[in-house]
Amino acid sequence: MVRDFLQDYYDDLNRKKSQLSKQSRSLKKQIDDYNLKIAELESAKDHVQVGFTPTGFDEKDAETLSLLKREVRKYSRKQDHFLKEIEEIDSKLLLLSHEIDQCAVVVEGDVNNDLSFVSEVDPINAALHRKILESQEMERQRIARDLHDSTVQTLTSFVHKMELCSRLMEIDQVRCKLEMKIMNNQLRSSIEELREIIYNLRPMSFDDIGLDVTAQRMLDHLAKKSPTATSFKFISDGNLNDIPQVISLTLLHIMEESCNNALKYANASLIEVSMINHDGLIEVMIRDDGDGFDQNEVASKKTNDATHGFGMSIMKERVFLLNGSLLIESKPGNGTIVKITVPLKKED
Repeated sequence: MVRDFLQDYYDDLNRKKSQLSKQSRSLKKQIDDYNLKIAELESAKDHVQVGFTPTGFDEKDAETLSLLKREVRKYSRKQDHFLKEIEEIDSKLLLLSHEIDQCAVVVEGDVNNDLSFVSEVDPINAALHRKILESQEMERQRIARDLHDSTVQTLTSFVHKMELCSRLMEIDQVRCKLEMKIMNNQLRSSIEELREIIYNLRPMSFDDIGLDVTAQRMLDHLAKKSPTATSFKFISDGNLNDIPQVISLTLLHIMEESCNNALKYANASLIEVSMINHDGLIEVMIRDDGDGFDQNEVASKKTNDATHGFGMSIMKERVFLLNGSLLIESKPGNGTIVKITVPLKKED
């Protein structure tokens, strides 16, 4: 009876996954259609701009150009909306896939419960392997979104501007030089964005200066990027230089995620981060003086909405893979404390 119930649940999750996949494909097709339309509008806009001269740009041309620019902005907003929907659907698909795999392990174990000890260990290894793959997949999706939202769009605009400059070269050299100067500034900005993406994947200074100094620089970087006047305080103690790389990088990612949450949602004016090595046990604490939240309410929302709290769940998965623990303390009006404890293990 239990097996039948789990099998029905397994099939139901599969149907939900198929529905979400269909919605995802439909949204991606709509985005492709909008991209084609945006390219057509950009091309038409460039044709109008090529005709710009002190005597040849009349009122009708100005109205046409203004209309095209409004259309481009409208389609761009719709495209951003679709990308956010796809991101939510991808998160749901990942969670559903994890639940389906869990059901499959239970159903398979119910049918083959007389197997040897090896078969009892395999699901544990399989679950661990799945969590690693899920974390890797989430990183791939994040990198793809970062590249699409910044660098790819900028490079696409370069193509249109280069075509425009090739037409302007013989018509209006002053305008051509101006466009090339704009392209130069945009290219420098794209290089900085790529450096930011690379730094988020692995800080370049990590190998040279250690975990504590890298963490301090990361907090300084967040303070500069913060739209609000948020202060950061960092405290470190113990030897933080001989920590395995996988632990150091994971702790940095979790610290960054926690600080970003405090900046985005908590209206925090002060964020304190401490990192201590207690005889082979790394303890990290992130404390903010923000709005705080009701943990029971958040747990209820997470149950009703698969995407709610997804970033926090990934943080917990990362700590779990390191045999550590993650504790969150928060109350409305009292800020939030995130505590991470990870045992050190020497790399083989």
